[in-house]
Amino acid sequence: MKNGQQGAFASMNEFERQEGLTKREYFAGLAMSSYLMTFYNEAKKSQEEVARRSVAMADILLKELDKKIENENN
Repeated sequence: MKNGQQGAFASMNEFERQEGLTKREYFAGLAMSSYLMTFYNEAKKSQEEVARRSVAMADILLKELDKKIENENN
């Protein structure tokens, strides 16, 4: 399972099933929240663009996190 598909919140033990947001969804929501707070008037004009930018930022963050994991494993 890719890093972005893993649950955003760790479960208590191996027997509990983690449901809810993926890391990608969680990071995208955080990016969207920040973007909307900073560029509210611009965001009202193009909701689709805000969504695209938020998901793109989440993907970039996950890509960088994956690089760090790869470097630690080498």
